[in-house]
Amino acid sequence: MSEQKHFQFTLGPVQGFVAQARRTRDFWAGSFILSWLSGVAMRAVQAQ
Repeated sequence: MSEQKHFQFTLGPVQGFVAQARRTRDFWAGSFILSWLSGVAMRAVQAQ
């Protein structure tokens, strides 16, 4: 029987980081960076 494990992490505070955006491209870049960091973290966890 396989053992299920759950992993949770928090990346934030996101609101203050994204709220500093003055233009649409700033908002997009901030969102992209947070998404990219989340993806990198999850790939590191999967590799373990």
